[in-house]
Amino acid sequence: MKGCWRKRLALALVLMVAVLLPGCAPRPETRLYLLAGMEPEAPAAGGTGETMVIGLGPVTLPDYLDRSQIVFRVSENRLAAADSHRWAEPLAGNVLRVLAENLAAQLHPSRILAYPWPRSKAPGYQVRVEVLRFDAGPDDAVHLIANWSVNGMETAPRRADITVPAPTHDFEAMVRSESEALFRLSREIADELRRLASGGN
Repeated sequence: MKGCWRKRLALALVLMVAVLLPGCAPRPETRLYLLAGMEPEAPAAGGTGETMVIGLGPVTLPDYLDRSQIVFRVSENRLAAADSHRWAEPLAGNVLRVLAENLAAQLHPSRILAYPWPRSKAPGYQVRVEVLRFDAGPDDAVHLIANWSVNGMETAPRRADITVPAPTHDFEAMVRSESEALFRLSREIADELRRLASGGN
């Protein structure tokens, strides 16, 4: 009987250790990332040629990006969220701020107001951006697809389809490429604002 009891006790200890070990294992370090604004290589002389007040927003993102984990595409129809690689702040706010920084750098001395702004500070131009896709794919590239418009444009909203190389195994490089994609989008918007400021020519 004693031998049987000892075997049962040993088995119970083995099972207990097996249950406790995963909880004791060190967890991967959580790394935090931010998108960053970029300075144009050769700022346009005089910016828009006048001091405009430009309202940026609303800027909307798809629901699948509304999370702290960085999302990337495993295949065309499957996404993955990296638990140990996260955004340091809500992505929508980070995208709005970076676009505002980029536009301010490219359209100096114009003023950029981030949405929402007080009614007493109504901007002369309002830029709306609807992001449809913003992630890295299995082709080792970041894809930014967005519809954007500026009040005063005679045409329908523009569609930006921007691709920037990015290795999906290197999250820091991926975030840098996403910042580059936002810079290219802001450059398209800045060109349209300059055109509108010059009389639409």
